Amino acid sequence: MFEPWLSQSRYPGMTTSQVTSQVTSQVTCKCGALYERTEFHAASREADSFVCPACGHTLEVFTAANAPRYRLISGPPREPETTITFEPLDDGWRVAATFPDGRIEYVTGFMNEEAAVDWIGSPQYLEWIKARGYQ
Repeated sequence: MFEPWLSQSRYPGMTTSQVTSQVTSQVTCKCGALYERTEFHAASREADSFVCPACGHTLEVFTAANAPRYRLISGPPREPETTITFEPLDDGWRVAATFPDGRIEYVTGFMNEEAAVDWIGSPQYLEWIKARGYQ
């Protein structure tokens, strides 16, 4: 017997006779993503696993008797970004980079604001940021 509300929700292709019980819990990945994990016992199937799409970490390898479903509740926290500002000086411009840890570094020697802005879009800027451990 096909029950569309069941196959369109959590258990595609399964009927109520195949799903006998379920347990719901929350699981946090090492990257910080939070999942709702619903385990139910179903008809036999091959062993499988769940891999966090945010970081690629395998959260669980499960057997034929257990058939958990994972639903993302919240993604991993984002790392704070580096804030860039342009500051005029008496003899030109400088770039001020405020890093996520609160540290500020300056890059000086720009003749005008346009040169400072152009540097931000350059490969040299990306190398400068990566050398400090950021992306």
